Amino acid sequence: QADEFSSWAGFPVAQLTTAAQASLPPVEKAEYASRIRKYLAGRRAREDILRGEWFGDPAWDILLDLLASSYESRHVWIGSACIAAAVPQTTALRWVNRLVDAGALLRRSDPCDGRRNYLMLEPALAARLELWVTCHLMPPNSAPRRAFTG
Repeated sequence: QADEFSSWAGFPVAQLTTAAQASLPPVEKAEYASRIRKYLAGRRAREDILRGEWFGDPAWDILLDLLASSYESRHVWIGSACIAAAVPQTTALRWVNRLVDAGALLRRSDPCDGRRNYLMLEPALAARLELWVTCHLMPPNSAPRRAFTG
């Protein structure tokens, strides 16, 4: 599927990733994506166990889902980002708009269907999120030895 989107919407996949991501071997990219997805699943499990809305943080969930998707070379439609936020769709859309307005997310139109838009992380923010993942989700000995900038 990565080949299908290699230059989709006029943005080569290499442009949708940070320099650190682009230099990772596929196995390491898969490991980063897996760790992020497990972390997000743990957040959902925490909410299920405690049966409360004490932990709502839709912006964080959207950002991490977009980061994991970038490691997987997948584009994320706005509707999918709303699902990842695990809040009502109207609340998620408000957060998406806030993140776009703040410059944290970039919104791109689908060239085949002008009604649809997809989102991607602003590159400098993506680099900072990668640093967080490296420091907090990856085992110390498996983190790539690269300088993250951003």
